[in-house]
Amino acid sequence: MKYGAKKDANHSEIVDALKTHGASVIDMSHVGQGFPDLIVGFRRETLLMEIKNPKTAYGKRGLNKNQTRWRENWIGGPYAVVSSVDGALAAINALGPVATVTDAEGALRLLEVMRGDK
Repeated sequence: MKYGAKKDANHSEIVDALKTHGASVIDMSHVGQGFPDLIVGFRRETLLMEIKNPKTAYGKRGLNKNQTRWRENWIGGPYAVVSSVDGALAAINALGPVATVTDAEGALRLLEVMRGDK
């Protein structure tokens, strides 16, 4: 019998913090079968994120069998397991460099670099 995927108690808090920090977030917690809870976009990078709640026995155990198998077979981009807002923000801040642009000319140069023109 398949049971519906449950969201951890800290799930909404983490999603809200990621969005406030400027990330795009797609909640995939309903998928189950070991698929990560979130797809997060930040700084033109994509990160898969599994949320665990350290305040529960289930969360303290870490990844379950399906999640472990899914992670081991994933050959794409970064995958993070987080249990707090600070952990989630640290995970996205580890992605790609931060570009600071102060004028229109700098913005055009940045676009050229991002497109691979220079």
